[in-house]
Amino acid sequence: MGQPTLCEKCGHLMQMGEWPFCPHGFGSHTAIGDEMDELIENNGTRFAIRFTSKQMLREHTRAHGLEPFVRHRPLPGSDKSPHTVDWSKGSIDAQTLENARVLLSRQAGGKDPEPEPVPLTWTVRELPETFTVKAEP
Repeated sequence: MGQPTLCEKCGHLMQMGEWPFCPHGFGSHTAIGDEMDELIENNGTRFAIRFTSKQMLREHTRAHGLEPFVRHRPLPGSDKSPHTVDWSKGSIDAQTLENARVLLSRQAGGKDPEPEPVPLTWTVRELPETFTVKAEP
């Protein structure tokens, strides 16, 4: 089960979830799996982390205040991409600039509420002997 199947009519190699009749393709209500196997080194920590699901990666990025890096990758022989916009060439339209101005003015006009002070208690004492702190790898 789950093995690709060859269509007898057109020879298309069908994957799990594809329509079994020609023309093949995935339906609009086909579930997209959450599984993945990615080893990400630049993830906000000192060590590489292996992510086995998209949900695990989303939770990690939210917890560390990170966002996925998106790079403009144009199609071969072109400077256009159906998925990204190259902002480095000044290709931002007037409406997008106006929307950005409105959003930035909202933040500048309002004041953030002052955080409530948190009571802290400090205990200071002198140690009778010296000690060494060792970092664990």
